[in-house]
Amino acid sequence: MGKERIIVICPGRGTYTRETSGYLANFGAPAKNQIAFMDEQRKVAGLPALSELDSSPFKVKTHLAGEHASPLIYACSL
Repeated sequence: MGKERIIVICPGRGTYTRETSGYLANFGAPAKNQIAFMDEQRKVAGLPALSELDSSPFKVKTHLAGEHASPLIYACSL
């Protein structure tokens, strides 16, 4: 049996910045159900909804905190 080859693609983490603020409101329509689900899960956990964060004025201390930045980046990639 010959060796199999595989490829693993690991894209960079990306960033959520002042320039990408508002991305979900402008481009998130195709993933609106997934974003709504994440919003509900975050509310249950006592965290602000991603759509609320995305539509609020950008603040480094808030938007770049790990508990907010990572989910925002993920939601923008949907």
